[in-house]
Amino acid sequence: MDDETWRRILHSLRGDHITSVSKIIITSRSRKIATFGTTKALQLDFLPKEAFWYLFKTVAFGSTNPEEEPKLASICMEIADLVKGSFMESNVVGSILRSNLSAQFWYNFLKRLKYFTDRHFRLLGEHPRDSYKSNRGRTYIWMHKNYYGDGDAATYNLYHANSAGLNNLPMIRMSDMLIGNVKPQKKCEALEWQSSIPPYISYITQYEILAQQKLMLPPKRKRSGALSEELV
Repeated sequence: MDDETWRRILHSLRGDHITSVSKIIITSRSRKIATFGTTKALQLDFLPKEAFWYLFKTVAFGSTNPEEEPKLASICMEIADLVKGSFMESNVVGSILRSNLSAQFWYNFLKRLKYFTDRHFRLLGEHPRDSYKSNRGRTYIWMHKNYYGDGDAATYNLYHANSAGLNNLPMIRMSDMLIGNVKPQKKCEALEWQSSIPPYISYITQYEILAQQKLMLPPKRKRSGALSEELV
């Protein structure tokens, strides 16, 4: 953006507000944005472990007090460790847990998430969070064999869109795919998450069901059949 663009923005802000605007905060994934600032840029990172745990349990338990559900709280803490500070995944996974406050449901989801995270490490050599953070393109999600055969779901091109434009469009939710409520087509788009605050941005990714990929590393131990159980 050139100086003339900045002048127009400043003029608009000063003219449309009762109180004059003295500061503008700009956020971006690009380091180049720092050149626009008049003060040192701040780099936002993942929340500290304690702060993230507070966020995650709030999303997962909703209005329920975690102290009244010690078994659920213990499972929830293990799941939070697997999520590894991902803001997007905390909302996706937290909403799944909140939909069914059953210890059996949470425990089966924990087993599935462990399997998925372990498989992702072996296929791509990194945690799923790091794949999304780097935005390198393909990431993998392991799917239940009863729904998808012996394949994996690969995701591409995570992007966001104005939710107002998606109201009338049928959209598969990632949460339904993760717990096996829906069987997507060979290729489709899925709603990862929708913000609950204005402007209610929707985050969408493209999915493709692929033949099961070869693992990069040999498994550390034999997996039991329980890891492939359907959530109940």
